[in-house]
Order: sequence, then C-alpha cells, then structure tokens
Amino acid sequence: MTKKYKVITAISVFISVAMFLGCGGGKPTTPPTENTGSASMFPPVKNLCPLSQATFNGWFSNGTASPNGLVLPPNSVAFAPNSNCSFYQWSEQMFLWLTSPVPGGKTVIESNMFYTVQPDSSVNFRQLRTLTRNGSSPIKAFSFIHQAGPNRLPMIKDNHGRFFEVEDNEPAAAPARMMAKDAKGKETEIETIEKGANGLHLFKDKAGKEIDHPKLKFTHNLSEGHFVKRISKNGQTAFVDPDGNEVQSEAGQATGDALMAQNGSLVYYVLFVNDVYAYYQAAAKKGLVDSNRFPTTAAELSKIVALAAANKDTLVDSNALAMELKTSWVEAASLPNAGNYVTITAIIPVYDTSHKDHWIPIGEKTTKLALVGMHVVGSAAGHPEMLWSTFEHKNNTPDTSYQYIDTNGKVQVDTLKAGGNWLFTNNAVDPVHNVSHMTTKGDTIIAQNGSPISPSNTLRTMPWGTAFDSMAGPGTTSAQSNSEVISLNQNVMKMLAPTDVRSNYLQIGTTWTDGSGPTGKSYSSVDTGKGVAVGTNVLANSTMETYFESPVQSCFTCHSRKGTLSPDQLSHIFKFIVPIKLAPVPSALK
Repeated sequence: MTKKYKVITAISVFISVAMFLGCGGGKPTTPPTENTGSASMFPPVKNLCPLSQATFNGWFSNGTASPNGLVLPPNSVAFAPNSNCSFYQWSEQMFLWLTSPVPGGKTVIESNMFYTVQPDSSVNFRQLRTLTRNGSSPIKAFSFIHQAGPNRLPMIKDNHGRFFEVEDNEPAAAPARMMAKDAKGKETEIETIEKGANGLHLFKDKAGKEIDHPKLKFTHNLSEGHFVKRISKNGQTAFVDPDGNEVQSEAGQATGDALMAQNGSLVYYVLFVNDVYAYYQAAAKKGLVDSNRFPTTAAELSKIVALAAANKDTLVDSNALAMELKTSWVEAASLPNAGNYVTITAIIPVYDTSHKDHWIPIGEKTTKLALVGMHVVGSAAGHPEMLWSTFEHKNNTPDTSYQYIDTNGKVQVDTLKAGGNWLFTNNAVDPVHNVSHMTTKGDTIIAQNGSPISPSNTLRTMPWGTAFDSMAGPGTTSAQSNSEVISLNQNVMKMLAPTDVRSNYLQIGTTWTDGSGPTGKSYSSVDTGKGVAVGTNVLANSTMETYFESPVQSCFTCHSRKGTLSPDQLSHIFKFIVPIKLAPVPSALK
C-alpha cells in the first residue's frame, strides 16, 4: 500500500465548467503558458516542489545537464515517493527521456525500444491492433481521436457538463427497428424523429402520434455507468437516457472528433507502447506472467527480460517498466518556428479539401510532424494502476483562471485577459470555445455544429489538472496543487538550456491513486473505491481531451472498471493488441 498523499476529491458531476470560469478574484499576472523557456517568465510561485541541480544533472546520461542531451529514464522499479513532487519528478524525467535525441536524428520514442500501435484506438474499439516496431518501418499517424468511457463505448458530454457512454441500436449496419415503451408501458416503434420548437426532438410512431418519454432497451448493465441510446431516423439523431429523457450533447456527436490548429494543420495522433509493455502483453496472453496487473517489481520484470532474451532481444531501459503513450502532432511545415518543437517523421493521410463540409482521403504522404501534446502513462513500484501524466507545448492554448501561492498567499491568474500567439485559438475571450467543428465517419472528415471544416477556439479549462478549492481535501487547495506543478516546471526550466527544444514543453500534471486500485465507480466521483485519485486528478490535455475537459473527470473515470487492476480495464488497447510473436518459451519461464 502506497503512502497517502494530499488528496483532491471530486465534486458532483452536475457542476458545470461555467462555475469554474467564474471563480475568484485578485491580481492578474503573466501566465506560465506564455514563457519562452526562461524561468523568469513564470509568476513568483512558492517553491513547493524543489529540484536540486545535482538531482537534475543525474537525469542526464553524461551526468551533466546539456542542451538537447540524452536523459535516462527514471528507475520505476526503485520508485520510492515521499511527496506529490516525487510523482511529478518521475513524469518530468520520463518526458525528457522520451523526447531525447538518439543517433540517426531521431528521438527515443522513434527508436526500437518502442512500438507504434496500428491502427490507432480511435478507429474502432472492437478492432484488433498490431504493433509495429519503430526504427524499421515509418510511423503512421491518424487525424482524429475517439473518446471512450470505462465500458469502451463512445462518450458525449451534455449541456450541463455530464458525461455519458453511448449505445447504438443493433445491428448498427442496418436501419433496424427502434422499439420503445411509452409513458404507459406500451411498446411501440419509433418511426420518425422531428426537431421540436424548444430544440428537443419529438419521437413519433407510425400513426404520427408523439411518444412521450420513450424508454429504450439497453444492453449494458446500467449500474456500471451513465448511458444514453443513440437514435437516428430520417436524418435526425437524438440521445435518450434510460428514463426516456433526451440528453442534448455539447459536441453534437459521439464519435471521433478532428482538431485543427489556427494555421490550418490538422492534429494527428499516434499511440506508442514500449518493449516491456509489448513483451508483457504477449506473455500475459500466454499465461506466462500475472495478467491481472502491470509489472511493478524486479521479480516481475525479470521474467519479461528473460522472455525477451529468449527471443534474442535486449530490453535496454527495462527499468522504465511498462509504458503506454498517446501523442498529438501538427505538420511542422505549417509552423513559423518549427525549431521550437520536438519533431518526428511520419506518414499522414492526404485529403481532398475542395469541399468545406467534408474531406475525403485521397492518399498518404510522409512528412515531418511537430509534437504538441503527450500523455505519459507507466507502471511503477507500488503503483500497478500506473501513473498518468500529460505534457503540452507552451504555445498551445491559454488557460482559464486559476490560483497559485506566492510568499504573500494566494494569487489569482486571469489568463483569458492575457495576450499570446496561441496555436489553437485566435481569441482567448471567445465565449464559444472547445466546440468541435469536425467529426469523422470512417476516414472522412465531416463538418458539424454549423461550422465548415475549420479551426475552433480552444481553452485549457483544467489548468494544472485541478479546478477549484471546493474540490480540495483536508489540508490542501487547488492553489497549492497548482503551485507544486508550476514550481516543478519552473525549476526544470531554470536548469534546461534555453536552446534545449524540450524547454518549450510544460507538464500539466500527474495523477495516481492512494490505494493502488481504481474502480471508477461513476462519473460523479473520482473516488475509486480501493483508492482515491490524487495529485492533479482532473487532468486533461487541450489537444486530446479538447471537447471532454471537465472538473469532475479523472483519468480513472475511463481507465478503470469494476474495481480491478487488470490491464484489460486500465488500458483501452491492451486486449485488442495482437501479441508480438514469441520464440518457443524456455521451460524455466513456463
């Protein structure tokens, strides 16, 4: 059992983002997201997460912090945290390692220590995926991302900020009959859906009679989450909950959203897993290792290393343990300052862009991509639930208001009034933000919400992974949590050379549980049953959870289920991956 650190509990799911936007008052200051890599550009945050020069130098392979130098991964097997800051340091070192340059002009994540997951999980959550080892084949990126809930179903967010998983009518491939019970319990067929004067839909039977509160059949266990049924008839789509109430979605669709930067580049996504993850997954499928939890100990890791050796493979940085990464990118050629971004070479789709309301793929091209966001997820000693962190480029988006602590107490930051040349917004005070302009159907990008295919204005609504003080547990505040993360960023920037490309990236936060066992009981709480999500527990990335940021959602809301530590439940891709091929297993490992 890991030591319990400062806990930030969740509030009711019915509190909306709008309440967060209105909190607090005080003096505005320069937001950390506008820094240029210099620590002096940060506000005077109290140093709640100190980092010594000696410790930082020890992260580098040559023992000295050097511009764009190779950083070693943290030893996750020996992870021994003594505060929240230990987790944030683990994440920071891991990010610096992953984005370190290696011979051949590539980064660590492009090396053969990592595999690209193809196709991306955004394509189909029931579709098998293959692992392609990096270094030999080009990396393939995809232009949309799919948000899935704990039951691996698509998600929507309603106008009140609540999250629902979406069931489709079966069979999905045919215009099946949609049967429902009316308010009196009589079963009838929904023949048509019409748009009502109040914005809600009218459901009518074959005789044209309105069906009041149509109750539909759900195939999922309703006690395991919040569900809606999607009904599509005569060109209209509605989402209906188990009580027959229509749920109006902010994003408009429960499908893969596409995001576009203000410079016109689509955002592309790539999933990676490391070699430890790949061999563990293959061994788990064969029953050679414990399949109920990711490896966290030296003994568990030794079996995986031995299995790799039997396959004539050496796991160079195996102490990093199992890692899963989700990354987001834009075309480097679209940026005036591409040298300020970590870049990779990848294959991306090419679209016919002659239509403003739909783009059809017409081919592929190999190009250089620039990193704008990364989720870093990895197992560590005492934490089979994994540590979940996220990073963004400093020029991505402005933040909504937040607080930090300086030597005089709390300070309010009103970043929406601050300037800045943001990649994902051209108007920080636009009241209409984080509304998707594009969705996808198959490989086609389709305009939605009354806009053509175009950039939308994005805000980071969960700055530093917390919301406001009413979420804070005893002895802590959101200002204190924010200050921990900001001060760690500030200390790293002091010691990274201004010419180091990684100085342009910020850690937004890291979350884990204090009981090492998430259950994700409901969307209304991040209390995981066996452990409460702690650290920055409403973590979101503006390039990956753009339309699903919420002050009530933890990573464990979607990446946990039924109180289990099983990788099948923690990871959305684990059970869909076709295991890598293994040589005959030595009898000593059986």
